[in-house]
Amino acid sequence: MSVSLSSEKVRRMQALADDRGVIAIIGADQRTSVRNALAAAKGLDPDDVEDESLRELKASVAKVLTPHASALLTDPEWGLEAAAQRAPGSGLMFAYERSGYDASKPGRLPELTANLSARRLKEMGADAVKALVRYSPFDDEEVNDTKQALIERVGAECRAEEIPFCLALVGYDETGGDEHGSSYASRRPRVVIESVRELSKPRYGVDLLAVEFPVDLRFARGSTVFEGAAAYGKSRALEAYRAAAEAAERPFVYLTAGLGSAQLVESLHWAAEAGVNFCGVSSGRGIWGDGAATSVSAASRRSKNGSKRKPSRESMRPMPHWPTPVHGIASTERTIRRRSSTESNQIRAKLRHGGPNQGRRLLYPNDQTH
Repeated sequence: MSVSLSSEKVRRMQALADDRGVIAIIGADQRTSVRNALAAAKGLDPDDVEDESLRELKASVAKVLTPHASALLTDPEWGLEAAAQRAPGSGLMFAYERSGYDASKPGRLPELTANLSARRLKEMGADAVKALVRYSPFDDEEVNDTKQALIERVGAECRAEEIPFCLALVGYDETGGDEHGSSYASRRPRVVIESVRELSKPRYGVDLLAVEFPVDLRFARGSTVFEGAAAYGKSRALEAYRAAAEAAERPFVYLTAGLGSAQLVESLHWAAEAGVNFCGVSSGRGIWGDGAATSVSAASRRSKNGSKRKPSRESMRPMPHWPTPVHGIASTERTIRRRSSTESNQIRAKLRHGGPNQGRRLLYPNDQTH
């Protein structure tokens, strides 16, 4: 299928990729989950974690890891310093959605951040806009209709502003089952395949998909991370990779969604073996998560009964210059370097040799269609 894409969107998509056309995104847009991890690292209540700790950790992640990536994904709430710390030439993607979802309501419905828009994110320096949606094609029709309308809304905004729209999809068990167990693992390929099939349609205005691996290799025979309860054999798993890629009528990257480094690298091996034409990877806490404890420690030493700082209205609007870098991040950076050096080297090697697109160009061709 050929869908027109403006020259400005093409330029911005290229800003997210390296000179080979590979998109390697460092994700630092987590908010609630990072606050909870910081709290657990020091035995604090999440409400007692200083906002400065989130800013510091995200800035450290950006400074240490964006020299090895093609783009940074972060949030405007606590990630402005991170955007300032990213390496020269590294693209920038901002999250549009609010963190988490209201568990008291069915369907894990997403919400957009109230005081943001695609225009404002573009004015703040974004090369692309990301919205994360938890989606199951087998959930209630009304639930999915609400989510589809939100996706259409973001797509329309991004089309008007000529900024790429990246839709990140995370599947779930609509019956309330455990997404980390073998039962859901057997259903996961259908969830991923049917989700990307629907949301690749032109009406949604998606330019780049960030999708989970269609199989959980902990439950795949022949995997190096196999845990003993088989949901599929290798041939079925490889076919699921191919079917999901075929259903995605948009360029896509794999969303690691918290996978550990061993499972992430193995999943990339299997994608390459399946011959999947993917654009790269978006990876976050699976690489840098162990920096949380150091970040809390550093922030605690600097803070003495200070109140939590909330983002001002001005901090959420366009600024003539990025804010000055945060101070005292060296210890956090050391921890992130120790934790992430091996993992990031493995992932870069996989992307470089037999990785995405099997050596062919990944992004939209020069005729500005895809």
